[in-house]
Amino acid sequence: MFEDTDYNVNLLFTGCSKFSFITSVEDRLKPLKELTKPQIPYFIQDIEISKLDIEGGKTLLKCNIFMPPLKVEVVCTKMFIDKV
Repeated sequence: MFEDTDYNVNLLFTGCSKFSFITSVEDRLKPLKELTKPQIPYFIQDIEISKLDIEGGKTLLKCNIFMPPLKVEVVCTKMFIDKV
């Protein structure tokens, strides 16, 4: 769930072959479960979706989510985006 000022967006990925989280060590020292919502340091600033051509003429979807200091990369067969 991506919370925005005007509305929320639900992102759902299926058929994933890659899922990567990259962040700084300092941000992982205190477990997120212990933080209140305003204390969580991540806020989605940008989402990029591109096609990734693979063997046999097939295509996967590559999604990069930028929420400094966290970067997320997902490679999947389908992606669903709904305004909530």
